[in-house]
Amino acid sequence: MKNVMKKAWEIAKRGQEKFGGNVKEYFAEALKMAWAIVKGKVELTIKKTMYEIAEELQNKLNGLKVNVWENYGKRRIYINKGFNNQVAMLEFDNEDNCLTDLNFGGMDLMGFSQNGIREEMEIIAEVVA
Repeated sequence: MKNVMKKAWEIAKRGQEKFGGNVKEYFAEALKMAWAIVKGKVELTIKKTMYEIAEELQNKLNGLKVNVWENYGKRRIYINKGFNNQVAMLEFDNEDNCLTDLNFGGMDLMGFSQNGIREEMEIIAEVVA
């Protein structure tokens, strides 16, 4: 029972963060969702926001600079290694879905290895997935 209540408050807080208002407004529906999760009927996956992804990338990619840019209707994360040496640019829509294809083939991985960024690109793909 304690796990259900804890999960329900987590879900309600996420709803409040995303849509605003009072967290109590979301609790009744969150409780139903939490019971479904605990009973094993539903698996809840909470999508990370673009800012959460940028923060996680900054923590995992030591020595690389991670910048969030939003302007002209575009939402992007730039990842740079030193000055003027771009590693990756990730583009997001307004619902925090990554629009950049991060399914790498063999030639992609070979190119990353030659440029010395294979490990970084694998971390980026892991974090965004």
